[in-house]
This record gives sequence, structure tokens and C-alpha cells, in this order.
Amino acid sequence: MTIFAFVVFAVSVCLQIFVSNRIAVKGNKMLTLLQKEAALEEGIAAIKLEGARYSSLIYIETSARRLGFLDLKDNVGVISSPVAVVTN
Repeated sequence: MTIFAFVVFAVSVCLQIFVSNRIAVKGNKMLTLLQKEAALEEGIAAIKLEGARYSSLIYIETSARRLGFLDLKDNVGVISSPVAVVTN
């Protein structure tokens, strides 16, 4: 009876160590994935901020002036055509 109890105890300890090790490995993988997720979310936020900056009217106007575009001084008029034009 004593040998059987010792074997059950040894198997129980080995099983507990095995299960604990598997849980620890899964926990480390989960932590790594959460850190990667946080880094990706930070990158996405930076890209969204950059996109908002590039789409702002002030940035577009400044870039246009830097490229040589001039400010519009006259109003744009509608040119009427004597011939009917079909548009799709």
C-alpha cells in the first residue's frame, strides 16, 4: 500500500509540474501577443494621425504653394456650350 501511495504521489507531482509548465508557456505567448497588439495599435494611431495631417486644408494649401500653385484671384465661371453634350 505504501509503494502504491508513493507512485500515485510521484505521478501527481509530475502531472502538476507538466500542467503548470504548459500554463506558464501559454501565459508567456499571450503576453508576447498582447505586447505586439499594443505596438500595432500604436502604429495604427500614428498612421491615422499622419493621414489627418496630410488631409488638412492648411497642409494642402501650403504644399500647393510650395509646388508653385497660385492663389485663385478670379471667380470660376461656367462656360456654356452651344452644342448639347451627353455625359454618363
